[in-house]
Amino acid sequence: MTIIAKRALCAIAVICAACSASAPVAFAPDELLKVAVIPRNGEARRFSLSPDDARYAQLQKWLRDNQSGWVPYPATEPGFGVFISGADLRLQFLESTVLACHMKGACLQKATRDTDYSFLLK
Repeated sequence: MTIIAKRALCAIAVICAACSASAPVAFAPDELLKVAVIPRNGEARRFSLSPDDARYAQLQKWLRDNQSGWVPYPATEPGFGVFISGADLRLQFLESTVLACHMKGACLQKATRDTDYSFLLK
């Protein structure tokens, strides 16, 4: 392999490593959150999550445990899923993906499982 090819591979590796980084994905600890469960077909269900709700604590723990591995989401967000909205952040759980969209910035995505957010559906 030539020196140019080695340098190109190193540059690509650095760029790819920068694509998946820690992201400050968090709600304020005392923030009232709005939740909307919007299925592909059917009627939406909406409710609020207050800091004294056990599901709120589960969500905050999930966020603390999942600060890394987020990558840019370059597409328009789908209109279905489980939406959790705060003042500066909106999460959208979509089966095997979660989107984190900052109100004044871009969206990030991360792989997830439905068991990561099933507590919100109860």
